[in-house]
Amino acid sequence: MPRIARPGDNSICWARSPVKRTLARSRIEAMATATKVSYPHIVKEPGYCGGKAAIDHTRVRVADVVAAHLRGQSPEQILETYEHLTLSQVHAALAYYYDNRDEIDEIFAREDADEARALPGQIVRVP
Repeated sequence: MPRIARPGDNSICWARSPVKRTLARSRIEAMATATKVSYPHIVKEPGYCGGKAAIDHTRVRVADVVAAHLRGQSPEQILETYEHLTLSQVHAALAYYYDNRDEIDEIFAREDADEARALPGQIVRVP
């Protein structure tokens, strides 16, 4: 009886036919390959919001939505601030954040450092 490949099993199935061995190898390779996640409504392209993750067709950065969320605003309250967004766009931004926390937290840290370097009384606009 052939051995069945299981997740985490690096050995190849003991299937007798070449077709079954090929199928077993492809299953193991598929298990080891990371899936690329696509986020509806989220765009990250050079030349659009400075290459930072943003909500499509709005120029609202994911970091802006997340900042409001971290201040305690619910998705519905965020919609009051950004009236042109939809609830699905807000949820997409939050999903992107929770899957890419390091990226967005780095943006927050960079913006905090920029504000700290500003002269007293100087207004700093962060792109």
